[in-house]
Amino acid sequence: MYILENILQAPNLKIKKSNYISIVTDNIQTSREILIGFYNYFSEKKAPLEQKILVLDYLTGEKEQISSKYPIYIGSSEIDSEVELGSKTFLYSRILGYFKEKFPIEPVFLTLNSLMENFFLEDVFENFKKEFSLYSKYSIEFESNPFTPSDLIKKLDIKYSLNNESKNLNEISNYEKIKLKLSMYEIKEVIGNREKIYIFNYPESLLTSFEIKQLKKFLEELATNGDVVLLATNSKFLLGNNLDSVNFVQNGKLLNFDKDDILKEKYLENYPKLKEWSFIEKRLLYLIKNYILEHFEEVKITNKLKNEIDEIYLKSYEDIFIIIFYLKEIGILYSLDLVYDEHCVFSNYINKNFNR
Repeated sequence: MYILENILQAPNLKIKKSNYISIVTDNIQTSREILIGFYNYFSEKKAPLEQKILVLDYLTGEKEQISSKYPIYIGSSEIDSEVELGSKTFLYSRILGYFKEKFPIEPVFLTLNSLMENFFLEDVFENFKKEFSLYSKYSIEFESNPFTPSDLIKKLDIKYSLNNESKNLNEISNYEKIKLKLSMYEIKEVIGNREKIYIFNYPESLLTSFEIKQLKKFLEELATNGDVVLLATNSKFLLGNNLDSVNFVQNGKLLNFDKDDILKEKYLENYPKLKEWSFIEKRLLYLIKNYILEHFEEVKITNKLKNEIDEIYLKSYEDIFIIIFYLKEIGILYSLDLVYDEHCVFSNYINKNFNR
């Protein structure tokens, strides 16, 4: 468990530790503060003391070791510029750094500047000097400035290809652009042996439905390899695949903090029929992904066919029981508009214990 201190929207916020951390909030600004807080902390970004986010270990209260992770941030804005050679992009700064390192010692660069010096010989510009000084007492002189790394980058164009076929940037999917950007940031000499933490701010806003599913598979592979994936999302496809990886944050608090450990015991103790926990957990995650994400602030549940867009229609009393039990445990507001069946044990339990 992490504790994040000094987040404006959520002071002393708790976030569950795992290799795949998905965060669902009722406030986009809170999501952004959480993600930027993690990024700034592990990248040692300077900030005023009152704005500096601290990441602590919940059990020890000690600050997480900054040097333990290498953060890579992917925002929710357009990413085309990130895979081009704009002067403010990471790709530009990385190539510029390479040229600056090689320029003083690389023979081809030294030869280039030497040729420029030889080109600007006095006799080449002698006629120009006479013409420009025809009427004035001033003479004109020419000097050659050496090529710099920045000059060389201006002469570069980026071409992308697939199977030896050239592609324009607008022909490349945003999913592939995300992977290109991640590759640009993974500098082995800088990362060393540190664990990478990939931070995504609502990546689904950049992607098609098919690309979102592709991204989920890719992110799971990153997490399986021992790195950490941290993302804010409202997509059922990007939510974590187990309860430990899901964080519901509402009004600045983690609702399902310290609940998952006892949830299994409580479900099995109160379940009206004998069922395995694996079945209950799988069904609960399905209901969370397909229903709760769209109705996070207050959940309205019905089994009446009314076609109201702000209500969740569930036909199965067992599904209704599973989801209400969870909502009540973690403290998400809910309301019920149900027709009950006295012959169904789940319906009777709901009517007796959850009806309000």
